[in-house]
Amino acid sequence: MATLAEAMAAAASHQAAGNLQEAARICQHVVAVDAQNFAAWHLLGLVALGAATTIAIERPSRAADPIPIKFVMDWAWEGTQASWAVASDSGCYAKAGLDVKTDRGFGSGDAIGKVVAGAYDIDVADFSTSSWACAQRKSPR
Repeated sequence: MATLAEAMAAAASHQAAGNLQEAARICQHVVAVDAQNFAAWHLLGLVALGAATTIAIERPSRAADPIPIKFVMDWAWEGTQASWAVASDSGCYAKAGLDVKTDRGFGSGDAIGKVVAGAYDIDVADFSTSSWACAQRKSPR
């Protein structure tokens, strides 16, 4: 059986080669064994970003129904949240075949809780709250 370090090296190789499903599978195994393995959580985030980018880029047709995404911010509409409004208003999401509904949040903990509960697909949260939440879970959502 491979050590966690060997497993993470294999996961990183799969991620670099574009084999995102295998990279995610290995990382999920690592966090099931070691819930505080932040390298595995980080790589899972990169894999998720890569998968989302692949979906957006490889959409077969713009005429296809857009992919609905429910997104919750970490706080109210303020300057730091402006990028999400700009992306929506400029048509960035629509051009990528995404129908993103963005809602305000009530803190990072609230946003993470909403994603974990399944009410939202994705959130933005501060690093320390995200790290704490990851350490509390045995497996990723």
